Amino acid sequence: MRRGQVEFPVDECLLERNCVTLSAKMKNVLEADDWRPILASSLIFSKKFRTRIFGAIVSSFTLLLLLAIVLFAGLQILLPQSYTAMTRSGVSVTNPIGYYIAIPLDLGLVPLGTVIVALVYAKRLRVLADRKAADMVSATVFIATLQKIMDSKVQSGDRRGIFGRFVFVPLLPSLHARISKLRSYS
Repeated sequence: MRRGQVEFPVDECLLERNCVTLSAKMKNVLEADDWRPILASSLIFSKKFRTRIFGAIVSSFTLLLLLAIVLFAGLQILLPQSYTAMTRSGVSVTNPIGYYIAIPLDLGLVPLGTVIVALVYAKRLRVLADRKAADMVSATVFIATLQKIMDSKVQSGDRRGIFGRFVFVPLLPSLHARISKLRSYS
């Protein structure tokens, strides 16, 4: 997909190697100086905090995998009643009932838990990037820029998650949330 076809939120900028792409919808709304807090926040998030998100994904996956192993063994000990199941080929398999409960529980726990931890952590790091950008540029300037974006009647692009795909829990906080967090910070 070419850069001109990418839709992204109006309060963000797209950072690529040797290229910064600003939202075309904000071309007539924001002046050149108004982009400074948005650029600062995006640069801090992408350059400083992306590795933290990857580290959080790896550590949460590891911890949830260990929890799944303990849960798998523990449920077999806590629920030792035998249960016999027949396979498609007619072979009977007898295992503790905890085995049959732990398998689907573990298969859902590890991937879903990892995604939830990554999204929550990424949102917190986005707020931290906004705070650091507010320290650099000034919180009042940052709030004024976000307020100018919100006051413009331009429709914001869909909030997208990791790799540009739609997610039910967006990776980016809304404009209202960003403004309220910056006001409480300043």
